[in-house]
Amino acid sequence: MATPEDIVNIALSNLGHSPQLVTSLSGTTTTEVLAGLHYPMARDALLSEINWNFAIKRAALKPNTTEPVFGFSNAYDMPSDMIRIIRTADGSKWRKEGAKLLSDTAPGTAVAITGATQANPVVITLAKLFPDSASVLFASVGGMSNLNGVIFQTDNPTSTTFELQGTDGTAFGAYTSGGTVQQLNVEVEYVFQETTTTNYPAQFVELLAFRLAAQLAPRLTDNANMTGQMWDIYNRKLAVAAHSDAVENTPRGFLSEDFLNARGSTFRDGNNWDLWAN
Repeated sequence: MATPEDIVNIALSNLGHSPQLVTSLSGTTTTEVLAGLHYPMARDALLSEINWNFAIKRAALKPNTTEPVFGFSNAYDMPSDMIRIIRTADGSKWRKEGAKLLSDTAPGTAVAITGATQANPVVITLAKLFPDSASVLFASVGGMSNLNGVIFQTDNPTSTTFELQGTDGTAFGAYTSGGTVQQLNVEVEYVFQETTTTNYPAQFVELLAFRLAAQLAPRLTDNANMTGQMWDIYNRKLAVAAHSDAVENTPRGFLSEDFLNARGSTFRDGNNWDLWAN
């Protein structure tokens, strides 16, 4: 599969670039310096354009200790590799602000634990039934500090215990006392910053090369027509890629009220309006 240098060289070939092709994005030639500057920006911009199936993750979010001043009840920390949120699992309203997601969905109440086994899997003892496959966060666990601040999934819950899904605790420190566990109720699906080019499908490689060509053309060719041609090709191929990637999913559809709300709503002063065809 293509390396970052290969993708840049494809971009240069799209421009009919005659100088020697690049061998490193940290090189010192003008082309290498420009390619090194533009490659990460072009990659992340393209990732943000489509819900690429190869670059989608799901994660439970940790609560942020600073609550929003107004508008929403809770704030959550975003994953560090997030490019763009696609949706939340519960379908609740949310807003992205900086590195936080704001939501009215609250995390579960922190529950005291009374035991944690050095076993495979780890078994947690507590006086509450947690759902199966719930995302949970531990804090202030004595002895078995490996649990603190890490998100785990529950497995085989009972009224007094649950296992940590796929977690081998035989090398963990021995539990001594204390600690709480909290269910995380905000889970997101998002496009992440995939940097491993061996995971890129051919369509993404081709698109990234055309986007790079469009960004590099003004400096390397000083030809406005060439720049425009590269952007035109990129945009046409992007539309095709969006359709191709979309058919690899079950259609999500929309709620009937979404259509109705698109026709009529209210102004800020509360007065109703509607759209009618004459």
